[in-house]
Parts: sequence; C-alpha cells; structure tokens
Amino acid sequence: RHIPMIDYMKGVCALWVIMLHTIIGGGVLYKLFLMPYSAQLTIPFFMVITGFTYAGAYERGLNWWSVSNMCRKIRRIAVPFFPALLLELFLYGRPERMGVCLLSGGYQMPGSYYVVLLFQLLILFPLIKCIADKRSTVSDGRRFLEVFLFQCVYEGVAYMVDLDVGIYRLLVFRYVIFIYGGIMIYQKMGVFNRQNRKAAGVFFAVGIIYLTAVGYLEYQPSVIFRYPVWYRSAAPAAGYVVLIAAVLILRHKFFENWLAAHRKAAKLAGILEKLGKASYHIYVVQMLWFGIVMTHVNLDSWRKLVWFPISVGMCGTVGICYAWLGDVCRKRAR
Repeated sequence: RHIPMIDYMKGVCALWVIMLHTIIGGGVLYKLFLMPYSAQLTIPFFMVITGFTYAGAYERGLNWWSVSNMCRKIRRIAVPFFPALLLELFLYGRPERMGVCLLSGGYQMPGSYYVVLLFQLLILFPLIKCIADKRSTVSDGRRFLEVFLFQCVYEGVAYMVDLDVGIYRLLVFRYVIFIYGGIMIYQKMGVFNRQNRKAAGVFFAVGIIYLTAVGYLEYQPSVIFRYPVWYRSAAPAAGYVVLIAAVLILRHKFFENWLAAHRKAAKLAGILEKLGKASYHIYVVQMLWFGIVMTHVNLDSWRKLVWFPISVGMCGTVGICYAWLGDVCRKRAR
C-alpha cells in the first residue's frame, strides 16, 4: 500500500536540492545549516527511496522487462525532462557538442546527471535485486559490508584508470550501496533486530565521522572516493543515510499516528506530501531555474538567504503545476 512517509521524504529532498544549489559550496551558510548531513545527501536519499519503491514493484509480480512496464517508466523519466533539455539546447546548443549534451543530460543544468542515472538504473536494478535476494539469508551487517567493499573496489578502479570526473558523475555505480540499502529496507531483513543494531550503529557512526571530516574539517580523500564534490556524498555516508531512511520508512505508522494527533505538524506534512508527489517535476524545474535564471543573479554571502525562499516558491509552485499538467495529459491520453 501507499506509504505517505515516502512522499514526505521526497518533499524534503526536493527542498534540499534547491537549498544545495542556492547555498552551494563549503561556505559559512553551508556548514551553519548542517548541509553536509542533509542537503548534500539529496541524491543518496533519492536513490534509497528509488531502491525501496522499485523493490516493491518487483515483489508485486511486475514483469520488469515487459514492454508496457519499460515504456511506462521511460515516459515518467523522459516526458517531464525533455522539454527542459530542448529549452536548454535552444538557448545554449552547440552542434559540435550535441551528442555529449544528450548523453549527459544538458550543458549546464545543475543536477541533470540524475536523469541519466535513472535511465541506467532501469537496466541495472534487476541485477541488484537478484543479488539482494540471493544474499537475503545473510545478516544485514555482512550484506551491507559486502556492498561497501564493492564500492571501494569500484572507486579504486576509477582511481587507477584515472576516470574522467565528467564520466564518473554520470555512472550510477557510485550509488549502488544506496540502492541496495533501499532494497534491504523493503525486505525488512531485521534492521531493528538486536543482533543487527550493533552493525547498524557502527555503519551509522562511520557515516557521521566521514561526513564531519569532509564537510567541516576540509578532508578530501586522495585515493578512493577522491572525486571533487562527489566525495561529500560517497559510499562511506551510506550507513548514515540508509539507517535514517530505514527508521522513517519502517516506523511510518508511528509517525502517521503522531501526525494525526498534531494538526499543525499534519499541515506541514501535507505540504511536504504535495512537494513529494511532484518532486521529480520540481527537480526538472530547478534545473532550468538555476541553470538559466540564477546564473545572472549575484549569490554572494547572505544574499543566498533571500534567494532561497524565492527559489523554493518558484520551483515548488511551477513544479507542482507541471506535475498536475502531466497528470491531466496522461488522463486525456487514456
């Protein structure tokens, strides 16, 4: 059944991505608003949620490779995105780089690589799910450690072959541990069992220590997880991200009951739910907003505090309307 907590989480992530692209970098505001523990991890949280929801569709007997399913999922990704891509091509298009632009999701729209990751995940997900099912009898701590070691090997290979950062950012492999974490949450393989709490606590602590080091102590890995910007949301943070997502999702009934008893909080949750349902469309709108409009705005220092609510209002409103328009068009097409 539908879990409202998923929409609440997606709504928060939609706000985070706008915050991240407004208060970008490692300045005072970035640290003051605890963004190394929140907004910087927007895509990892989205990947955990996607792993969870895809696992649910898979377990319900959905034929993943059926033409109808693949066409439906491709439409959900492509239809909202391509108008934004075409607009950017019209404004900034260069014929000699058209192929690169199409494969990388655009010239300068921030976050456009996420769309490229989603297309790859459509192909890769059955493999990740198959591995998760085969290892389902193994303890959660060991399973998580195995995937983490895989990420380390992948990052080590990327380092040894000196993989270009432009290609690295477009490959979904760097998020496998987050996707796998979402599958584990769906499987409910004893995340809160006593024997697994110690392992969960260790991975969570590793995540906190790593995020503090890269976010506040200016630490940058020099071998694995070394890529500029992307090391701030790399695999060592997975224990932190996945455990938080697990608590929120697997204890969603507790939070729903709490919201039922608190009207003001329930109203805020209602807003987050609307943002969550339109989160992908908001994401697309913010690409254009920050890639075209905000490039002409001076965001020095504290002006970012003024532009953040403006950006939230613009991207949120247009994104929700864009999602509503898409729903209307789909219903008429039927």
